[in-house]
Amino acid sequence: MNKDKIDLTEYNEIKIITTGYTRPGAQNAENEVNRLLREGWKLLETYITCYSNSPPLSSQQEVHFVLGKKEMVPPE
Repeated sequence: MNKDKIDLTEYNEIKIITTGYTRPGAQNAENEVNRLLREGWKLLETYITCYSNSPPLSSQQEVHFVLGKKEMVPPE
């Protein structure tokens, strides 16, 4: 699968939100990603990592969401 290259120079801030492999972690990450999207962030990429290719660790996967914001975010 070919992906378009992303020009990161047009973004002022990049965040990677990771789910972890537990249900609470996944739900927290989903909530955070949805909040950032509502605030105008753009989803640039998603990818999955795995702790191992063999059981039982092969089922422990993390999803990573890469988001970018073009305008500066004021500090909280």
